[in-house]
Amino acid sequence: MEVTQHEAEVKMCPHCQTIHTASFPDHVQHHVQYGPRLKALVVYLTHYQLLPYERTAELMDDLFGQPISEGTLVNINHDFYEKASFFEEEIHRSLLRSPVVHFDETGIRVTGKRQWLHSASTADVTAYFIHPKRGKEAMDEMNLLPQYKGVAVHDAWAPYFVYDECSHALCNVHHLRERQGIWESYQQVWAKERMDFLLFAKQEKEKHNGILPPDTVTKMEAAYVRILERGFAEHRFLSRLTTINRNAIYGWQN
Repeated sequence: MEVTQHEAEVKMCPHCQTIHTASFPDHVQHHVQYGPRLKALVVYLTHYQLLPYERTAELMDDLFGQPISEGTLVNINHDFYEKASFFEEEIHRSLLRSPVVHFDETGIRVTGKRQWLHSASTADVTAYFIHPKRGKEAMDEMNLLPQYKGVAVHDAWAPYFVYDECSHALCNVHHLRERQGIWESYQQVWAKERMDFLLFAKQEKEKHNGILPPDTVTKMEAAYVRILERGFAEHRFLSRLTTINRNAIYGWQN
């Protein structure tokens, strides 16, 4: 820990006798306060390393010999939230400008209650939004999907398709997971071929820095159609497979 004492000189004008007091740095607003480096560390530990407040307070005492209350940790995070509001707005603007954005939602416990963490992300930025609901009500309050006009990538959950100002693309990670389930449970060959195809396509895209040659695209489209045709034929033959999720079989249509 490093303690810095700031002193402000007080001067009186010899002509008008007006007293002038020097200003302190912006972050020095009280007689005693924690500095910006310690506050930044608290935010890092509680939000990036996901340490609970109690353990964060214990760590500060163990490593720096500085006891700090959990209430102070909460206040530091609230202060950071207020100061970061402009950055949150810029993240939203960046997402709305992006041609492709990935959307998702997952369960999370907040003060012991089940809520939903909604996310919207690109390779550069991510926006998070916590809400008691999972569906359209939360998506409307997050206010990204109602404004977005690019390509929304998601897991085919029905509420996403309510937003028709944007185009929709389904997540290939979910495709792989669903085809893996079909292959392991029902040994449908088309599902295995589809997994191999998706992984091959990803490798080709990375090899060509995201821009595939036209002849490669043509060959891949033809191979993709052959896999789908085999899947339809195989699915008709195995007529008992009524329990397979419809999205897992026909998700490619979206």
